[in-house]
Amino acid sequence: MLGKKILNSPAHIVGINIDKGETDKVPFDQYTVALANSTASLIGADHQFSESDLTLNSDYVGEGYGVVGTLENEAIAMTAQTEGILLDPVYTGRAMGGLIDMIRSGKIKKTDRVLFWHTGGAPALFAYSSDLDMMKRNA
Repeated sequence: MLGKKILNSPAHIVGINIDKGETDKVPFDQYTVALANSTASLIGADHQFSESDLTLNSDYVGEGYGVVGTLENEAIAMTAQTEGILLDPVYTGRAMGGLIDMIRSGKIKKTDRVLFWHTGGAPALFAYSSDLDMMKRNA
């Protein structure tokens, strides 16, 4: 959000919420806005954000943080097989699952440009190996 504001970018940023709960007893959307505001203050940027500046899609939370479901399993397997990119089951697997669903449902059009921000986490695949269908099939 801050980078978009500083660069005056026309991009539309959509976050995929990965947890039902709260962060430090604050709803995740409020936490995210507070983080953007404190970061702006830290770097001396004269920007203040409100919840209306945030697009946070909570349609893909599933069973909650760290619970691997069909959405994550399919996204992890598809991305590994077609792109050679490893996604973790907690963050990027769920976010990619949301992206795939938004494409399939037409919320994202074929003509739209999309940048998926992969934040890492491939080592988490090992911690969740018993929950991943992909690992069970190849065992």
